[in-house]
Amino acid sequence: MNNIDLRLSNPFNSQNGSWASDPKMKHDIDHILRNYANTPFGDPMTENEALMVLGITPDEILTLNKQTVKSRYRQLMLANHPDKHGSKYLAQKINQAKSVLENSKLVE
Repeated sequence: MNNIDLRLSNPFNSQNGSWASDPKMKHDIDHILRNYANTPFGDPMTENEALMVLGITPDEILTLNKQTVKSRYRQLMLANHPDKHGSKYLAQKINQAKSVLENSKLVE
């Protein structure tokens, strides 16, 4: 078995950088390392994930077309757009889901 440690190291463990003495910066980096170090941010979204994000049910997959994808996308973006106090992260995921499905063989 490999003994490779894939966890992110805490930059405050090093003696380099004057920013290490900034309490706000330390708090922000500790927060990021604690909450996001083991999440798959860089992974490409799969078609299954895209279907779930846009709320497309298994019954709808056989008749899925670009109009349905566009309609679901618009509906979700109206509720989640960052300019309307929605989540930037959710908006990014909704955009990504639309893109994945527009380029998918599942969509007519």
